[in-house]
Amino acid sequence: MIRDLQDLWIMKEGGVVVFSKKNNKSINDQFIGGFISALSSFTKVILNDILSHFVTHNLQVKILSKEGFMFVGRFPKKVKDKQVKKELDYIVSKFFEYFPQDQINKFGTDMKYYQKFEDILTHNYETLTDYISYIWNNKTNE
Repeated sequence: MIRDLQDLWIMKEGGVVVFSKKNNKSINDQFIGGFISALSSFTKVILNDILSHFVTHNLQVKILSKEGFMFVGRFPKKVKDKQVKKELDYIVSKFFEYFPQDQINKFGTDMKYYQKFEDILTHNYETLTDYISYIWNNKTNE
């Protein structure tokens, strides 16, 4: 399901990044979170609009907001908007499937809690049962 996404940041609307998956590890997540949050606020206040994406010469960044989170994905510019939206919608649905609101309220912005989302993205689990099976079959015997 996820084939074109290059980088992903999931952040609270205030800019605090709770999860990232990126190719360039030297990029500071909180810098990106602050930048996207500021750009989003600028768009709302000054332009009276919602920032949903921006494009550079070689890439596009798509932003989806849902339930107090911003999902920011970086894709190659050549990828069609329909595919970009499909991939981000998938990520959003999986995020809220694996992190119900009561757990989000409990763990807040603790990045450690959200790190297991990388396994979910890497293996593209279709259901929670698939994820549990993966964990069960790959647990280490201590």
